[in-house]
Amino acid sequence: MNSKSKRVGKQNLRERSYWELSQEILKADTSSLERRVERLRRTFHCSFTKASGSKERCLMI
Repeated sequence: MNSKSKRVGKQNLRERSYWELSQEILKADTSSLERRVERLRRTFHCSFTKASGSKERCLMI
């Protein structure tokens, strides 16, 4: 094995561990995830209403 293939293997391992960590974070706390989704939904709604020229005020949590 040359050093290049070893480097690729380490990179793949690192990327996989990041993915596994993100999966654990997603599964960690459903209630906090739901709050995060609600916050994102409001943020996107705010961005959409601003983009459409609406004068509606939005609450940013």
